[in-house]
Amino acid sequence: QATVPTVNQARQWRTFFIIGTGAAGIAWGTAGVLLFPPNSLASQVFLVFMLGGMAAGGLMVLSSVRAAFLVFFLPTLLPVIIRLFFEGDVILTAMGMPSLAFAVVLLMTARRIHASMTDSFTLRLDNLALVQSLSLAKEQTERTNHQLTEFNHALVKANQETQINEERFRTLSAASPIGIFQNNVDGGCSYINPQVQAITGLTEEQMKGDGWIGAIHPEDKEEVLVVW
Repeated sequence: QATVPTVNQARQWRTFFIIGTGAAGIAWGTAGVLLFPPNSLASQVFLVFMLGGMAAGGLMVLSSVRAAFLVFFLPTLLPVIIRLFFEGDVILTAMGMPSLAFAVVLLMTARRIHASMTDSFTLRLDNLALVQSLSLAKEQTERTNHQLTEFNHALVKANQETQINEERFRTLSAASPIGIFQNNVDGGCSYINPQVQAITGLTEEQMKGDGWIGAIHPEDKEEVLVVW
């Protein structure tokens, strides 16, 4: 399993990377000055092209970390360019001028590459944050849908149990030897069993709603309704 480095670890590795590239640049630049052949134009041209190629080769690799590119590029190329100008030879001075222009072009190119990489990384991180946000929203939606499904199943089960209980109640009340009637929350009668019909002489339709009040004895009606 891959381990994601912490911020401090990333900073340490960045520092080590910059130090390493700087040491490599110093080594190449020092070698270019110490090994500069004073009497061989072909060798001098070869040395300049080689160091220029080294600096250009690190362009794409090191431009993502600007400091790493600078500590590699400047020590690698500038010492030999300065050597060309201070040799006093017209040909070497003529070589130094395009070399210096080449160095400026490399610096400008590195700056553009660095900006392009930074924009690319920023866009990738923004897209990653968006994907993570959408993934989180998807998970929350799926969790909510799962909860709703469970709730619907529980509701269906509760309705089924209510119907079973209702049927059981009506079956038992129909067989009961005593009168049983049921009122809803508004006080209206919603159900009576056969014994109530036998006792009151009223049909189920007559008892529905407020009709059950007609089954109360006239002398008790006022008291019952007050208590009710």
